[in-house]
Amino acid sequence: RINNIEDIPKTNLLSTQESQCEETFQREYRRTDEGRFEVSLPFRADPNTLRESKAIAFKRLCSMERKFRKDPELQARYIEFMNEYVRLGHMSILPNDEEKGINYLPQHAVIKEASISTKLRVVFDASSPTTSGKSLNDCLLVGPTIQPKLFELLIRFRQHPYVLTGDIVKMYRQVMVKPEHRLHQCILWRDNPNKPVKTFTLNMVTYGVASAPYLRNKSGKVYLCLIVCMATKAIHLELVSDLSTEGFLNALKRFISRRGKCDSILSDNGRNFVGASQFLSQSDHQATIINYASNLGILWKFIPPHSPHMGGLWKANVKSVKTHLKAVINDTLLSFEEFYTVLTQIEAILNSRPLCPLSNSPDELEVLIPGHFLIGTSLMALPEKSVLDIPQNRINRYQLLTHLQQSFWKCWSKEYVAQLQQHTKWKTVVRNNELQIGKLVIIRDETSPPLKWRIGRICELHAGTDSPTRVVSLKITTGIIQRPLAKICVLPID
Repeated sequence: RINNIEDIPKTNLLSTQESQCEETFQREYRRTDEGRFEVSLPFRADPNTLRESKAIAFKRLCSMERKFRKDPELQARYIEFMNEYVRLGHMSILPNDEEKGINYLPQHAVIKEASISTKLRVVFDASSPTTSGKSLNDCLLVGPTIQPKLFELLIRFRQHPYVLTGDIVKMYRQVMVKPEHRLHQCILWRDNPNKPVKTFTLNMVTYGVASAPYLRNKSGKVYLCLIVCMATKAIHLELVSDLSTEGFLNALKRFISRRGKCDSILSDNGRNFVGASQFLSQSDHQATIINYASNLGILWKFIPPHSPHMGGLWKANVKSVKTHLKAVINDTLLSFEEFYTVLTQIEAILNSRPLCPLSNSPDELEVLIPGHFLIGTSLMALPEKSVLDIPQNRINRYQLLTHLQQSFWKCWSKEYVAQLQQHTKWKTVVRNNELQIGKLVIIRDETSPPLKWRIGRICELHAGTDSPTRVVSLKITTGIIQRPLAKICVLPID
């Protein structure tokens, strides 16, 4: 039998430019009032090095108009595509096309008759060089690859007899570009050669721009809101789409609807909630939250700034959840629903941890868990086979979520029991005084499925030749077993 060795989590090492792109995104992105993400173009070189580009853009437009004269159907499709761009607000007329710093992108049509959604797509050429020899793409950071590698996708096709493919409509055009950067992606357009040419700005992330795939995939990020009960240590996890006041208050509404109203809430001093919402000041944010809480009869208190030690309980839980969640999910792409499913399963795992015995009866092996305070009984999980030994590129989406849940349980439960054990040497008097017949213990068992803690009662102590106890006999549901002290943790937990 080959012993399993704990896997080292995959870590994506970023290059200097990839790290710079990440930092730019984190610093510049925001959520608009309409709920859309707004990002800046991540420049690696000064865009002022771009020179004249209007002539090549006009030449390319004239070339398309000559094709229109030969192919009226192409013209109709092209005009329909551009009219939709304007109608949806994805591009708009630039009133003053004499502004400095305007960069024009040439355009051409790509026809894909096999496409169900868009048979003609207008592509804007951000790789076209200006008179300086540099193009817009030359000045942009590409960013790290977030989506799965193409090779993995192709290999996954071999697992099933039938494969479905789809076309996502307007994927890139769901993310806005900040107004001051739209001047770098302008186009020339007219729907009739007899009309004057007008300058339009492309307002959204544009297909053909080097940073577009990164910006689109990165904008799908979400945030984790963790709430912990100071009395029962029960944990509630919420998934929020942004760090705005409204986003947090919506998470609070969901919490109160499912868990009930709190008498008082203690939280960080506000900046943690504001985060990337640059349009909200700290004082406004706190006032909004306090007013909302007071209307519900909740006393809201903020800890002082720069004093994270005063929030030790929730800080420890945030650190534990975030550390293991990042290691388990890594670069796996999940939909909002899939991520929310994984979070609720992780919440159940956290609330299944044993606190103390439910009874002093020597025949009782039930333990009190935070889940008892939430639903009045033990938390349950659907019985499922382990998928940890199956490579992720060979499992379906449902199994993937099970894989993430089981991976989190394996890592977190192992660390949790290790932290609960005394760090003193096994032969010390303090350690051995805890070992009494009838005591309930957690048994370390790395093969247990999620939410299934192995519990036993000490029924016999086995001393070594030098007196201190080294091994104990434990009564479990299936009989009597023996375990060394390193494999047990005595309840209750303070």
